[in-house]
Amino acid sequence: MRTLVIALALSAAACTQTGSVRVQLTDAPLDAAGVTQVLISVGEVRVHNSEDKSVDKNGNPDANAGSDGATGTGWIVLCNNSPAKVYDLMALRNDVRADLCGAKATEMVLGKITQIRLGVTAASVVTAGGTYDMKVPSGPQSGLKIPVNRDLHRNETMTLVLDLDAEKSVVDHGNGTYSFKPVLSLK
Repeated sequence: MRTLVIALALSAAACTQTGSVRVQLTDAPLDAAGVTQVLISVGEVRVHNSEDKSVDKNGNPDANAGSDGATGTGWIVLCNNSPAKVYDLMALRNDVRADLCGAKATEMVLGKITQIRLGVTAASVVTAGGTYDMKVPSGPQSGLKIPVNRDLHRNETMTLVLDLDAEKSVVDHGNGTYSFKPVLSLK
């Protein structure tokens, strides 16, 4: 009987193996004359875990993800900021980092983290001449997409550091207008 209890306990422990994921943001230095701030607003951060098969209370796989194009099983919302949190990329230079979901790591089943989607709802650049809004391509709809392809191991807290390169992402048209073409990489 004692052997059976130990075997069942070990079996149960093997079935509940999990790890955690958290996401941080940083930026390389920006060498753009006159730019004092590059602001982005982040509404939602989500990752895709190839092994997650969870469904909502109605049995639908991640049914609330339809509005951002990340539908089906495997999509896990790490945080949903309402209102969106604003980050100044100029304050995140030289390996200074901001936790996109506070300091919270989200626990999930083990598997391959294949992608991050960063729901950037707005972006603007601040210069001596004023503040200029920039359109965010697919940011609020499907999110900025960053490939990951890293395995989440048992009891691991995987920290994914996104480098949003403001110098390459902010395009100065020279006439007082700017556009945002996000250049992201995983450190």
